[in-house]
Amino acid sequence: LATLPQAEVRHGDGTSIGDERFDAILVNAGVTHPQAAWLDALNPGGRLILPLTATMPAMGTIGKGPLLWLTRRDPDFAARLVTVVAIYSAIGLRDATMNERLGKALMRGQYPACTRLRRDQHDESPACWLHATDFCLSA
Repeated sequence: LATLPQAEVRHGDGTSIGDERFDAILVNAGVTHPQAAWLDALNPGGRLILPLTATMPAMGTIGKGPLLWLTRRDPDFAARLVTVVAIYSAIGLRDATMNERLGKALMRGQYPACTRLRRDQHDESPACWLHATDFCLSA
């Protein structure tokens, strides 16, 4: 991307973004959940490519799950499944409880037909594919 003056490449976990805002963020390692810093840093219409993966002991540091494309549409995020990935896990950005919940969601036999990522507090419902306290992937 060095030849593109409109592109800037940064290396890191992205959780120390501060007050900066971005049009696009690419996460290139499997995580169990989106980091609030990533979601907060997106401009309206900004996009986040997110490999949401679960790990199992037999797979070592490789996780498997959906690669999601999230687009900021305040107050929520539009979500769509891009593909399924197997990718190395991010270091320090995984949560054991979310790994278990994600694994169970994936074991239901269908990849998410999610259309949005919500950040509001709400009770879990049948529309929730992956429900947590600070986000929910839902149809």
